[in-house]
Amino acid sequence: MEERKDGERLREARLNAGLSIQELADKAGLKWAAVQALEAGRYSGKFTTKVKLSAALGVPLKELFPVAYRETAELMASFGAGLGKATKGKARANAKK
Repeated sequence: MEERKDGERLREARLNAGLSIQELADKAGLKWAAVQALEAGRYSGKFTTKVKLSAALGVPLKELFPVAYRETAELMASFGAGLGKATKGKARANAKK
């Protein structure tokens, strides 16, 4: 089964919420053109834009923009793993003092 595109999911969520493009843009604090371009697939959007749209629609980010969610989760997990090691090492060093 082919995965639907971000724009298709965004448009469906917006219509299910009964909002026009302008109403969604206003609710998310974005410009109309950005929302319209995302729906049309002409703009992939910044992560913060996707977070704002997800919040405005009340749809979890992982459902509305699954690829962006997965990529960010993977990045945060790898970053967090590195921080965990550094933090544990620092804690051990402080404990020896």
